[in-house]
Amino acid sequence: MGIQKNIPSQKQGQKSSRPLGAVLCVTLLLFTSTSSWAEQGHQSKKASLTPNIHSVFAEIQGGQETGDGRYFNRADQWLNQIPPKGKNQGKILGLRAWIAVFQHDFERAAELAEKALLLQPGVAFHYGVLSDAALELGDYEKALRSTQKMLDLKPDQAAFSRAAHLRELFGDPTGAIEFWEKAIEAGAPTPVSTAWCQVELGDVYFNQGHIKTAQQHYQRALETRPGDHRALARLARIHHLKNNHAGAEQLYQSAIATLPLPQYLADLGDFYLETGRIKKANAQFEQVALSAQLDTLTAKQPNRDLALFYANHDLNIEKAVQIAESAIKSRKDIFTYDVLAWSYFKAKRYTEAHAAITHALKLGTKNATLHYHAGRISQALGNSAAAKKHFESALAQNPYFDLKKAKIAKQHLAHLALTQKGAPS
Repeated sequence: MGIQKNIPSQKQGQKSSRPLGAVLCVTLLLFTSTSSWAEQGHQSKKASLTPNIHSVFAEIQGGQETGDGRYFNRADQWLNQIPPKGKNQGKILGLRAWIAVFQHDFERAAELAEKALLLQPGVAFHYGVLSDAALELGDYEKALRSTQKMLDLKPDQAAFSRAAHLRELFGDPTGAIEFWEKAIEAGAPTPVSTAWCQVELGDVYFNQGHIKTAQQHYQRALETRPGDHRALARLARIHHLKNNHAGAEQLYQSAIATLPLPQYLADLGDFYLETGRIKKANAQFEQVALSAQLDTLTAKQPNRDLALFYANHDLNIEKAVQIAESAIKSRKDIFTYDVLAWSYFKAKRYTEAHAAITHALKLGTKNATLHYHAGRISQALGNSAAAKKHFESALAQNPYFDLKKAKIAKQHLAHLALTQKGAPS
């Protein structure tokens, strides 16, 4: 099917007004499934002591929910015990590919997914995994083709989720909202998947500066799945924006108590820093690097998020560059290029930073942080016109994207205005 083909809606044969070719995408470690494996796996998670396809699927879902790499290791071991006969052979390859995506071994994931498709060309699940891997490898055309094929075969929550991400990546937030709504309406065997989609929908609104609407969707995610750590962390950010410091702190701590992701630890540290609690902030920042070292899921891969943390906080910049340079060798998506650009900028390697941020902006993604970084890099290179354009784009897209960076963007715009005013005519 062609990339410009209209995307079918939930009802088979009905057409959407938005072709996938108009789209875009982000990292897709989704909680959603493309087959009955998820439902059967959920039902059989504790039903059998003998490993089977469904129990392996359930084990992988456990890893999704907890971020604990041991689930994926067990799932991989169990796959070794399943006879690779008949349909099992393609399913085993597909599940190994999925595990590889979570372990950030994207080249292997793509290779295994392609092999699975040779055996089972009509299984939408394999196209979803291939799309996820292709995105991280920077092969957006393959990601588009794979997602379109997935939609053609089985327009369910997993397919709509990937299409939504693709819309946003290619600068179409309206299309992203349309597909996230379809994904939520389609539903899933467990509330985890739908809550994940509700948070993502809230993020699209937040990224456009629609804070009230974003908050509503985060609240709905908590109603769907009480205690959802992603929803808690997003609500903490909104309470922080609204200067509800007690509420923000409580929500950040609740998210961390559920799953202490480095991003949550860093966000709480930033919150403490901005509210004048330096010792508490430093304590959180110390935990970020430690938690990255203890990561049982992607410990063998360069940690892009740790590089971004170092760059954002002017800590260990040489290490940030080292990590980012290592990451870009195997992960060529626009957000890895952004981390590389920002790390180069902090290391005062502005020409290299400009080359990297150019890659990051190539899809036309409407992301305020990308444009803020581009503005700082342009200004460092003496290109005031480009800097002004990027700062204005960042604040127009979302004036709340980052309290500290938004404030700096405004300061730089004011300085640029004064400079231009004082320039000879």
